[in-house]
Amino acid sequence: MIYLKSVVAGILALVASAMVILTIMIIILVAVVWRYKPDGIDIPRISIDWPSAAKTPFFWLILLLIFGAGFYWEFRRLRH
Repeated sequence: MIYLKSVVAGILALVASAMVILTIMIIILVAVVWRYKPDGIDIPRISIDWPSAAKTPFFWLILLLIFGAGFYWEFRRLRH
């Protein structure tokens, strides 16, 4: 049961980090738009190729580190 709860904590850590990163990206985008276009908001078009980004080892390493941190945090907490 400890391992199952730790896996769930790792998955929740991935979801939480994705939401935090998305929020930070939106805040930065809005700040840049307001800084350089004060007369009105003109949202720039941004294209990100997620399928090709997901093929890189760096992407999977970051995901593994976030999952591992969430897993270890919960596992250590439940062991004591």
